[in-house]
Amino acid sequence: MLEAVRVTKHLAGTPALKGVDFLLERGQVHGLAGVDGAGKSTLVKVLTGVYQPDQGLLFHKGEPVRFKGTQDAQQRGISTVHQDARPAGALSVSASLFRGREPRNRLGLVCSRHMHQAASRLLESLGIFIDPRQELRSLSPDIQKMVAIARAVNTDARIVIMDEPASSLEPSDIDTLFDVIRGLHERDVAVIYVSHQLDELYQICNRITVLRDGEAVHTGLMSGISPAGLVAAMLGRRPDAVRRESLAAFTGKHEAARSSVLKAEKFFRHAHE
Repeated sequence: MLEAVRVTKHLAGTPALKGVDFLLERGQVHGLAGVDGAGKSTLVKVLTGVYQPDQGLLFHKGEPVRFKGTQDAQQRGISTVHQDARPAGALSVSASLFRGREPRNRLGLVCSRHMHQAASRLLESLGIFIDPRQELRSLSPDIQKMVAIARAVNTDARIVIMDEPASSLEPSDIDTLFDVIRGLHERDVAVIYVSHQLDELYQICNRITVLRDGEAVHTGLMSGISPAGLVAAMLGRRPDAVRRESLAAFTGKHEAARSSVLKAEKFFRHAHE
């Protein structure tokens, strides 16, 4: 569905991607992992036409392609949910979902009633129960993110790229997100799931590519690499060294518990002092 071959990209004179290979197949949920600054977002921007590669080739459905911009990529069926997705102005939820594809009547006017009804059906199918007539910017950030995901699904895209989609979601919304992704998989839609959270990757992805310092250092089946091996690839360390340490900081659930703010050792107190 989408392939990058030896892609290199410099940002402000610094190499952000160094000869990266990446292959996304039909119906695949392909994880893209790496610590902050590894090159994940840069690769996503190259794959969606935000950036042009300095070197290397892109292929879409086996044909060489050079996206002129994000709209060009969208017209080819590539939709993106960005980590920092923000609502556009004072649009209603339904207007946001159907922006540029609004249902119209015989006079060519937007049919708000049909648009609201279609928006309700779409949202409810994804487990999102809100009034589509309200302004998107009035909703909480987690609901805004779910609407952004619904908008991506609603474009009939064959490739959906999700950049840290669970970063601002509540646990119940993450479950809904994963149900949406499984539904896309069943429809043979290919998904790129960008995250550095191991628990998310192992729950939803069937293949993984790891970036480190702008290079693709590992790619393969998700079932073919252990959590310690995955962390080792992300950090450039030996798996046995990683196993000797806790992996909790990389699961996204227990990092706060590892951050000591007060510690006392060999502490005694005499009652009469």
